[in-house]
Amino acid sequence: MALSHLERRGVNPDALLKQAALSATALARGNRIPVADQIEFLRLVSDAVADDWIGLTLAADFDLREMGMLYYVAASSQRLGDALHRLERYARLGNEALVVQIRKGSVCRIGLSYTGVPRHLDRHQMELLSLAFLRLCRQLAGQKVMPLAASFIHHRSGDMREVRRHFGDAVEFGASADEICLDPALLDLGVASQDPFLNELMLRSCEEAIAGRSSNLSPFRRDLAFRYLRERNLPVSQIAWLLGFHGPSAFSHACRRWTGKSPVEYRRDHPTSSATPD
Repeated sequence: MALSHLERRGVNPDALLKQAALSATALARGNRIPVADQIEFLRLVSDAVADDWIGLTLAADFDLREMGMLYYVAASSQRLGDALHRLERYARLGNEALVVQIRKGSVCRIGLSYTGVPRHLDRHQMELLSLAFLRLCRQLAGQKVMPLAASFIHHRSGDMREVRRHFGDAVEFGASADEICLDPALLDLGVASQDPFLNELMLRSCEEAIAGRSSNLSPFRRDLAFRYLRERNLPVSQIAWLLGFHGPSAFSHACRRWTGKSPVEYRRDHPTSSATPD
């Protein structure tokens, strides 16, 4: 999307792509690229077009169907809550460094975070992801859903009209988490485009894709498991689900194979360490 934006603005992207260690050919082919490179490219594009809200600019008008299977598995769900949980499970099919966490209570908190990527490097991509997520919620719900609150870890100052136009007045920067807070009653809203037959097909496709990717990227899967286990607020059962295991017992077997310890034992012995086992 950023590349197309440059071309519409008449800016030659070659130098920016080179600085971000990207190639136009890889992008045209839809190759997966490192998240750190995505973040750097958006920063360079922001500077090149003098748009300090480039993430919001890009997220505001792209066709949501460009999200691919993530869009269709969500759009075919019965309720908005079902769609959000599909996105929580399958987000890494679109971006292996992105973690989506949904916590329900008096407020539904949708948390976005990176794994393996220093968060302080980014402003634009997290804003892009947050608005894209919110736009999808609005389309599925069939109404202009406004968050009860939204927060971002990075700092912002100056004119906030653009971000408030999308997220409302209760937007906080320099917060402890990247989060969108919704009224939990919204989760029961029916999805206008629900299609149980398509949803069954999409769920099967997503499960096959996540299983195939996990088996092909076992070292990544292992490292991701260790990072999740250091996040104390993530239950072991949810970690197993996010990693694509059929259940906690399968995850426990894998963890013992990797470390000689159960997930609970590994978490107890590694409360703050950032190193992974040999």
